[in-house]
Amino acid sequence: MIERLRALLKRRSIELRVLAMSDVLNNVAALTRADAAARRVKLEIDTAPELPEVMDYLESQMPENGFLCGDFSVADLAVAPDGRSLVVPYTSSTGFKTATPPGSPLVLNESDDPFEADRCAIRSPASITGSAFTNSPVVFGQIGEIPFTPGPGADPVIVAQLGFGPATSNPQYQPGWTWIPAQFNVQAAPIEDEYRASFMLPLPGSYRYAYRFSRNGGAGWTYCDREDVAGMPGSGGSGSNAGLTFELEKLGVLTVTP
Repeated sequence: MIERLRALLKRRSIELRVLAMSDVLNNVAALTRADAAARRVKLEIDTAPELPEVMDYLESQMPENGFLCGDFSVADLAVAPDGRSLVVPYTSSTGFKTATPPGSPLVLNESDDPFEADRCAIRSPASITGSAFTNSPVVFGQIGEIPFTPGPGADPVIVAQLGFGPATSNPQYQPGWTWIPAQFNVQAAPIEDEYRASFMLPLPGSYRYAYRFSRNGGAGWTYCDREDVAGMPGSGGSGSNAGLTFELEKLGVLTVTP
């Protein structure tokens, strides 16, 4: 374990592998047992059966972007060359794939990740025009994610946010976006929930707005564009359902005047 930490801090190349959680805990216990004994603390490890697997790293080739994201049953570990790390939801792709930069949430769109929403969309309005520093109209977003959204009321596992940013910026990867919490509104369809939020309009200029949804505490997000037919559940949008892709040109259009 110490040797692997040294390798990471020296920015040596790394490779991820699957480890049993019980082995990880026992290694940590061995590392801390002497200090615990010196403080008269008895350390015992009692692991539950069938603990999830985690990722460890070995020396290998580091991608040019400086971090890795492995594929396994519970979570990927993205490791940066500066020694920082971020635990993010796993993907179902085979082999390793590059992740979003450490410290950034994972983009789930078109990832085949099981945390990607089945479908989500900006429901209305398709565009907003208003004066700077006034409140926007309410913007409605919608998500369908079985088994969490069918039935009445909101499932607490769903986190919804409305955001706005530069007209030419992709909210999935580029900076300049501001995100605010959205609140559950109504059951919009048998298997979909509707959320609502508004925000204070920024300085005069051209912007875009979007919804995003998470069901893993914000570690990963599904970004949502507009419905093909406003107000018609299931008509376009983004998500893992067949035929759905996130399209930048289908974000809400925000025009702010003086």
